Amino acid sequence: GDNLGPVSSLPVIPEPIYRDCSAAIRYALNYCTYNYSYSFYTWKDWEHELDWMALNGVNTMLVANGEEAVWLDVLRHLGYSQQEIDAFIPGPAYNAWWLMGNIQGWGGPMPLSQIEERKRLVRHMLARMHTLGIQPVLPAFFGMVPSTLHDKLLARIIPQGNWGAFKRPDILDPADSAFDRIGTLFYEATRELYGN
Repeated sequence: GDNLGPVSSLPVIPEPIYRDCSAAIRYALNYCTYNYSYSFYTWKDWEHELDWMALNGVNTMLVANGEEAVWLDVLRHLGYSQQEIDAFIPGPAYNAWWLMGNIQGWGGPMPLSQIEERKRLVRHMLARMHTLGIQPVLPAFFGMVPSTLHDKLLARIIPQGNWGAFKRPDILDPADSAFDRIGTLFYEATRELYGN
């Protein structure tokens, strides 16, 4: 949060100040940050956050919100019904644990209107990041799939069991041809929604 009190007058800086950094890549955020801090951020919140990051030298940042739209597209291509998709995509306060492969569907379903709004927000964020010189890092397909994928296709799927009391998504064996097929759908959806 912003814990600064009002400043009566800002100091006058007589000439520009430049600082060099030895690190070429100055990375910000991790999956958990998206739910500990950013679950319900609006564009006004993100605009402030991105400006602050640029001001502090961040030039590479994880963008983990908006993945619901990617998975919605992928699962539709695989023949999932909306009810089955709702059982996989969690509510907005839990997507970090979902994207890390710990839970599925918890706190959901996320309404389609909210998925659409989060998609628009990410597009706005990416445009601002481009303007500020911040390179986005989007999630990759690592084989995480709904635990119901075995009902949709024949593939080597590795059950992950539970994470505490929560049912975890399964992992698709990377040596199985379905891994490439679903990975291709995942990256095509990512490019279509968010660009290259």
